[in-house]
Amino acid sequence: MTSRQLSEMYAFARVEPMDQPLQDMLAQLTNVLAQVHGNSTTAEDFLLVQQRRPPEVEATLRTQQLLEVFQVASERNASQ
Repeated sequence: MTSRQLSEMYAFARVEPMDQPLQDMLAQLTNVLAQVHGNSTTAEDFLLVQQRRPPEVEATLRTQQLLEVFQVASERNASQ
């Protein structure tokens, strides 16, 4: 499957929603292609309809991301 075919498949899915098993299969296929090219992803990253996370989980993830950003910045400043 080419990149263009995959893009067309996603565009069509936005217009004509797919059933869940087909969505899962497409997400898994896309994930495999991404991992072959060196990306660290999961099939959930490619679902057309992302499940909403509870606000507590979202806040925890954002906090973790900020801590990681500040840690990297701190390490860069320490090495200079």
